[in-house]
Amino acid sequence: MVALIAELNDRVTRQFIRVVEREMIEGAWGPPPVPYCWLAMGSEGRREQTLCSDQDNALVYQDLPEAQVPAARKWFLTLARQVVDALARFGIPRCQGGIMASNPKWCLGLDEWRDMFAGWIDAPSPENMRLATIFFDFRSITDGFDGAERLRQWLTATAAGRKHYAREMAGNALYNRPPLGFMRHFVVETSGTHSGGLNLKLRGLAPVVDAARIMALELGIAETNTMARLKAIVAERVLEPDFAAAIEDAYDYINCIRISHHLRARTQGKPLNNFVDPAVLNPMERKVLKESFSIVSQLQSLMASRYQIWGVR
Repeated sequence: MVALIAELNDRVTRQFIRVVEREMIEGAWGPPPVPYCWLAMGSEGRREQTLCSDQDNALVYQDLPEAQVPAARKWFLTLARQVVDALARFGIPRCQGGIMASNPKWCLGLDEWRDMFAGWIDAPSPENMRLATIFFDFRSITDGFDGAERLRQWLTATAAGRKHYAREMAGNALYNRPPLGFMRHFVVETSGTHSGGLNLKLRGLAPVVDAARIMALELGIAETNTMARLKAIVAERVLEPDFAAAIEDAYDYINCIRISHHLRARTQGKPLNNFVDPAVLNPMERKVLKESFSIVSQLQSLMASRYQIWGVR
């Protein structure tokens, strides 16, 4: 289902881009100053969107002489703002963190993207690592410019073998532990709006996504989809095939519970979120969910060992 949602969003986005670009060409703006491509980031970049996903996008255009950059950026930002607005009207919410092509920070030339990514890798601050978890899952959803492919090739080659960077990313990722206590009891939120709920996205799915991303970057794997990354990691003999299959089953089951929760909320006219009250699950669902969280915990233990991060339970 997540792949279907991603495909729908891709097609809708491409259509909006075509319409807006045609209107700009026929109007006062004229044609694009240089070739460009629209980037899907985060869950959309991984083709793992759900009904609860918002916009995470960016734009990369062909490098051009410095004197021509201001006018070109103005053209692309005008396009991006109209496309982002159209997506919001269609029902795909704007990113609350501003990670959209309409933000001047994320509408850049190819060399600017390389320089920015290089800075994140060389100086892995908490903020840079947070951004990397979104931006390093990019893919292009438009044709006509191979900037995304070239950027992916550069990122893959640059991050490969960087054990120190992988260790920093892993240490940051291991803060999000599966919500399972020592006696295999669910560990629910104890305060706030979602008190009593399990955060399936942050504490169930994100640990798998993060582990696959970190190992893929370190091993020089160019895939962005989580399951495709895991298969490639198995091919590198870092994960045993049986364990990778168990991770995939656990990931799919947690996602299934999450999507069912979204559909139930939509039917009841409630806002969508990623917090599930275990009390609404039947005994079999709770049992399989616990087993799934246990598999995720084992994956995190493997990560802690691989990158020598001690003190992680």
